[in-house]
Amino acid sequence: MVTKRKGKTVPCEGCRERKKKCSAGQPCERCKRLGIQCFYLKPVAPPKIECLDSAQGQQIQLHVEILEDIMRTMERELYLLKSRSLIKTPPPTTADNNNNNTITTFSDEEFDTNTPTDPIQIPAHQWQLIFNSNGGFTVHTDIQSYTNLLNHIEAFSTQLNYCHIVKQPTLASLSTGSGYLHRHMLSSILRKGSYKATLACIQRARTTRWRIENVPKLDLSLRLVETYFSCRFLHRVIFHQRTFYDLFINVKNPETSPVVCALSAAVLTMHCKHVLNIVPYKDHMSLGEYYFEKARLAISKQFDEPNMETMVTYLHLSIYQANLLRPQEASMYLEMAVRIRQILADEVYSKLDTKYRKSPPNKLMREYEMFQRLHAGFRDTVQFIQFINNQRGIPIKKSSAKDHIQTVCSCDEYYEPTPMPDENKEIVRAIMKEQYIGLIAKVVGPFFSRVRFGQDDLIPLSFLLKTEEDLKQVYYQQIALEYQLAPSIFEDGIGDVEFKRRLREEGRCDVVSVTLAARFHQSLVAIHEPFLPVMTKRTRILEEQANGYDSPTLGSLSSSNTLSSDEEEEEEEKEEQGVLSVHALRAQEVCFKSSMIVVRLLEYQCTELEACTIPIPSLLCAWDNLIRNSCLGMTEAELKGVHEYLTERDIQVSRSYALRCMDIVRNESK
Repeated sequence: MVTKRKGKTVPCEGCRERKKKCSAGQPCERCKRLGIQCFYLKPVAPPKIECLDSAQGQQIQLHVEILEDIMRTMERELYLLKSRSLIKTPPPTTADNNNNNTITTFSDEEFDTNTPTDPIQIPAHQWQLIFNSNGGFTVHTDIQSYTNLLNHIEAFSTQLNYCHIVKQPTLASLSTGSGYLHRHMLSSILRKGSYKATLACIQRARTTRWRIENVPKLDLSLRLVETYFSCRFLHRVIFHQRTFYDLFINVKNPETSPVVCALSAAVLTMHCKHVLNIVPYKDHMSLGEYYFEKARLAISKQFDEPNMETMVTYLHLSIYQANLLRPQEASMYLEMAVRIRQILADEVYSKLDTKYRKSPPNKLMREYEMFQRLHAGFRDTVQFIQFINNQRGIPIKKSSAKDHIQTVCSCDEYYEPTPMPDENKEIVRAIMKEQYIGLIAKVVGPFFSRVRFGQDDLIPLSFLLKTEEDLKQVYYQQIALEYQLAPSIFEDGIGDVEFKRRLREEGRCDVVSVTLAARFHQSLVAIHEPFLPVMTKRTRILEEQANGYDSPTLGSLSSSNTLSSDEEEEEEEKEEQGVLSVHALRAQEVCFKSSMIVVRLLEYQCTELEACTIPIPSLLCAWDNLIRNSCLGMTEAELKGVHEYLTERDIQVSRSYALRCMDIVRNESK
């Protein structure tokens, strides 16, 4: 429609661009004659003052966050400089009575002579360190040039295995690009390899069936159930033990219960160390098939009858099939269990009013609590099926990221289990562990959705800082103190022997606290690894080949804004020399330290605490970063660029810890 402004006719966009006279109308005569689209720009109201103030406030807040990040980095480096003693023995000190200052004098010759020296020979100089009464200090030296000072600093950092001092960025440099970080391809050889190995095992499992040769004893299923409640039940609390025994256990003939048979079949596929003491490993599959068929036959008589027994049976038949890598069969039994669960929720347990729920625990309330806890079992099975469909974790292809996390059944709600008065301390701690892991997942979940699965490669710096701050707040403030490990355990520079000694002396150290600490540090690795320094092109090609990619067509898997090869190399050079490199270096530091902490914790959990299961996703996340830091297959020329953020000692340590990850997997699978 034609518009007028102060009595003048506003031309259409076609006439305005070509500076032709417009006859107005929709369409105008010229556009109609040329057969082109005729349209007019709609008048836009000026922005409101409130919107301008809000935009300016966000910009100021971004600058404040950047300044705070600079201050934290400088405080950390200053703390490291103050905390590490450069002298083997305390030098003589003198006091300045007039100014209340302490004067310390030393020379380069007083450093530990056993420390390897730099190949560059630097003459000794005298230093005078004055600690002022106000907490500051002053350094006097006879070094005459700035070049000699830099040489001494480099020599000291080499001798003492210090990290290179990084020049702090300015506010203007950090503000470049509106405070955004560039997301890189994750180093995920092992995680993607685990997924592909799972798919290969599924293909093999489809044609494999086991048959039992000898019928087991009647009490074997009961022993398997008891073993489950003493071990794997504490890993994921989905029952109330007393209610389970009251509803489903027939001591004289336990195999008459389909729930007992289904649970026994599922337990035999969980690779628990304690089950090996009852059933040899070679008989697990055949015996599991026996209990599965028996449970399926028993439940077929009830089929779709909505009660607790049929729901629990179908759920564990689904778990059994999922553990055997049969996702289609697992989905079928899971849908049956979900349908029965919905009927029970609407017709049976919804009738419990608020007053009755708050009454003292009785048989019905314990049954209702177990019904609520079983939801965790549904969620675990759904998540496994999503993993098989490449809907969880790290996408194999970037183009498929938009289809992530599609729920296969209505299990979206979340329930926090409540400890019952008749449950012991060990079960209560296992329940609280799941609640605290849920708090961590709520923090990192939105971050993963945007960074791993989002289409935009530019991530706001404030988003990363806020996620890290919230993660630390959850672990150090929201998680109860008795579920945390002392911060002194994770002190920098301590060896493995000292680390284990501190864990043994820690009164709160058990499987629960170690698992929570490992999850916290693994989350730190996960949020920082997309922003690690870019490795050389050779290393990326090796990783792409290991992941099954063909490097010339890798660009076709990226989003529409993927750069060409020349532009990509130019962009990488800018990133390596860019102003945001301080965040890449910090990501390197966090991932390197946290990955080693995760390996140490899981190693202690597997060997000292003798846990029969470990969080494999946490191990693979740390393992991938250690493999990346190992710089395998790189030439000396390529290592020169890596040494900007990884020392030779860091590379050797990473290789050592990567081998220790293999030992953890071996111990966990025994």
